[in-house]
Amino acid sequence: MTMSEKLLVLTFVFVVSLSETGVGKTSLVLRYVQGTYAADITSTIGASFMTRKMTVDRCQVRMQIWDTAGQERFRSMAPMYYRGANAALLVYDITDEQTFDDIKSWVKELQHNVDSDIVLVLVGNKSDMASQRKVSGETAAIYAEEINALFFETSAKADSGRSRVFKSSLIAFCSHAQLFVLLLTNVL
Repeated sequence: MTMSEKLLVLTFVFVVSLSETGVGKTSLVLRYVQGTYAADITSTIGASFMTRKMTVDRCQVRMQIWDTAGQERFRSMAPMYYRGANAALLVYDITDEQTFDDIKSWVKELQHNVDSDIVLVLVGNKSDMASQRKVSGETAAIYAEEINALFFETSAKADSGRSRVFKSSLIAFCSHAQLFVLLLTNVL
């Protein structure tokens, strides 16, 4: 079996949502992992953990998804979840400019505390409420480019965009992993 035919089996640690409360982090994850949506979800306390298996580009990946609490009183716990993570979703509410501004402090924290190979994903949630938009897609796309992040807009409620968020993140991660394996193979 050649290297191109082998299936690379990986564990992908995904920290979802380093962002403020109420932006729809949990709804986005539940919609992706379980295919469900509930309008009246309670705030996450500390963090919740979910898994999902997926195969992308000859990579079989077991995603470990940590959904962290957005309340300020739990912020000090966040490093326990994002250290060692392969990706971080930075979720904001497109109808609330303050949630977008708050992402910038999370990005600074990540840049100071994690490996530079982490896949950053900026996600504007609640795109079903576009008529109430306060953060333009163009503004968010420019910021995503500045921080070298993928950028998507989603709606957990309308079930749009969420698959692209996770799949694109996995593709970026698998590309790094496959390159690493090829480099190792050539060295050994």
